[in-house]
Amino acid sequence: MNRRTVTKVCFFTAVGATIGIASAKDDGKVGDMTPADFDKTNKDAGEKIKALKADASKLSEDDLKYLGEIAMGGMFQLEASKLVAGKGQGADIKLYALGEVAEQTGLSDKLKEVASAKGTTLPTAMDKEAEKTIAKLKGLSGREFDEAYLKQVGIAGHKVLKDTMEKVKSKAKDPVLKQIAENALPLIEIHLAAATAELKMS
Repeated sequence: MNRRTVTKVCFFTAVGATIGIASAKDDGKVGDMTPADFDKTNKDAGEKIKALKADASKLSEDDLKYLGEIAMGGMFQLEASKLVAGKGQGADIKLYALGEVAEQTGLSDKLKEVASAKGTTLPTAMDKEAEKTIAKLKGLSGREFDEAYLKQVGIAGHKVLKDTMEKVKSKAKDPVLKQIAENALPLIEIHLAAATAELKMS
């Protein structure tokens, strides 16, 4: 992985959690965005999601399925990103993963709140494919881990999340689910773009 020298640190809120993210000496950007723009987009989306309030109305069968899909996708992203602290090599990858952990932790908290209000429960385990990917990542370290993480979590994982959120935004009947998807999409797109840019530098 091409190591990037940290020249300054900006703090941003991703779904209600504050973490540090570094700008790179080579271009001064986070992915294709300036640190200020990255910060603002994450903060705005995080505040909007945190402010959403679910009511006690029952979810339709489809909306229950959508809720589960969002939760399972986020669970995979969160568990994979937690591995980076012990296995990742690059400071840039570790900073990226911190952003992912903050994003998915905040989203998970909101989904739990929605499920509780609706009188339902969230999935407690990942699907078999996600478990296999996590197991493969656990067997890697250093640069090999960094590149696999970017490919499987940063890019492939975010593409799945993006597809899920776009479906929920357009098809869900519950207004809070629709708003979660609408406000999460900018974060997902930013993280996808950043992972794509990082991989190109590897």
